[in-house]
Amino acid sequence: MQTASDYKIARINDSESRDINQLLDLISLFVHDLEGPTVVMQTILRLLEQGRLDMSNKNHSELVQSGGIAIERARSIIGDLMLISKSGEMGIPVKPEPIPLCESLKNSIDLIRPSARENGVHVEFECPRKECTVSADTDLVLRVMDNLLYNALRHSAPDSTIKVVVSQIGKKAIVSVLDDGPGFEGFDPSDLFDKYKQLSLRMQGKHRGVGLGLYFCHMAVTAMKGEIRAKARPEGGAEFSFTLNIKR
Repeated sequence: MQTASDYKIARINDSESRDINQLLDLISLFVHDLEGPTVVMQTILRLLEQGRLDMSNKNHSELVQSGGIAIERARSIIGDLMLISKSGEMGIPVKPEPIPLCESLKNSIDLIRPSARENGVHVEFECPRKECTVSADTDLVLRVMDNLLYNALRHSAPDSTIKVVVSQIGKKAIVSVLDDGPGFEGFDPSDLFDKYKQLSLRMQGKHRGVGLGLYFCHMAVTAMKGEIRAKARPEGGAEFSFTLNIKR
């Protein structure tokens, strides 16, 4: 079992103060990430209640399998909260280790695929033939991917496609999530990773994101010594991408 001493804590900010706003920020980040697993389990329970769960139906079968992934994701998030409580530090636990990137990403894709199919959205995954190993925290990578994929799904119309592409440039692995949604209009997409600028965008009705989800993504990727960015696709839609360091 992992203990608080096994982890480095990525602080919410550089301030030493532990006021109520910091505490609320931290709780909001973790509660937000429980939304995805909760939605999956609610869908399964609804099908059960309506007597519609049919394991011979491929989508229902995959949904039940994703339910197991959802429970493990929720347990991981709750476990992080427990680690924070034991450590007495206010931040996100980070434990970098060598992980097979494409194999790990498939976990998030398997989680969202049934929900995407229910909404008529296709999910494609492109990975190099040779698996790349990166230095990262597995749970954080999955939570970043969950946020980016659910963000893409929220802005995808039926019969559209979400594409996840993994590429390598030098010592960096790049994970890109592309969608055919509305893209970004009238604002700088980099503002989506700043919680204060997000508030301004929402007040202007220009917000295209998932609230604290993208703020969390920026914090998590930065803690893993990577970078995250967003840009409009020339053909329409949005592209979110982040980098991780390849482990040699």
